Amino acid sequence: MVPQPDRRFPVARRRTTPLSIVLCTAALALLSTLTLLHGQQLDEAARRDRIMQWQARAAPADCKALSGALTDESFDLRSRAASALYWKCDRAAAATFAALLCRTLELGNAEAGAVLLLGYARPEDAEPCLQKAARQSRMVKLAVSARPVPIALPVRVALARLGHADGIGALRTAFDMPDVDTSLFLLGVLRDIEDGAALRASLRFLDDDREAPGVVAHAMRRVRDVAVEALAARFSLKSTFALEPGRRYAAREITEIRTAAEQRISTTYP
Repeated sequence: MVPQPDRRFPVARRRTTPLSIVLCTAALALLSTLTLLHGQQLDEAARRDRIMQWQARAAPADCKALSGALTDESFDLRSRAASALYWKCDRAAAATFAALLCRTLELGNAEAGAVLLLGYARPEDAEPCLQKAARQSRMVKLAVSARPVPIALPVRVALARLGHADGIGALRTAFDMPDVDTSLFLLGVLRDIEDGAALRASLRFLDDDREAPGVVAHAMRRVRDVAVEALAARFSLKSTFALEPGRRYAAREITEIRTAAEQRISTTYP
């Protein structure tokens, strides 16, 4: 006798979703994700264009807008904003957005300019985040073509500008037998240095015959050639010869800049 199923408990039927529906659902999910990513890319491209426009004009309103981009969700755009603020805007205005500079450093901004600008802020606003940054081991760059240096180096410059005693001592020490990358960085930030002893020490770079990268990739020149241009720019020196980035300078030209820079330092930082 064949047993009959108990009708009181109907057997549940297993329903299966057709493969075509599964594949269609997956395709729609992928398309939605790609559309979202594409929208984000377009949005970032638009924000990048705005940053480039602000940088090109660099009016006070543009610089204020750039400061807001320091905390953009994009690492690239945060770095672009910091670089534009440092190179194109009034650095003294950093006192009005020190909190944003501190935040962008916490987010890992790779531009040395984000650190250096804090040297123009109020000490009570800048020193805590500069001290925090000094304990980090990451590298930063002064410009796209520059070699990276430890973040502690621009921190020294910024703290010294704020009048921090330890920062001044550390900055002076940085001029003692620095490697080429450090030497070029220090020459690049002479405008941010107000310590007379450090500026006098920078004159030693006029004797530095070590090779330094030139403006053209395959061309090499000496640290002393870079020093000629950096010191002339720092002290607004008028020379009897042409200052042309990338060239090598003759001994008499280097001597002329040395003499003029020494006089300017002696007068301004007695």
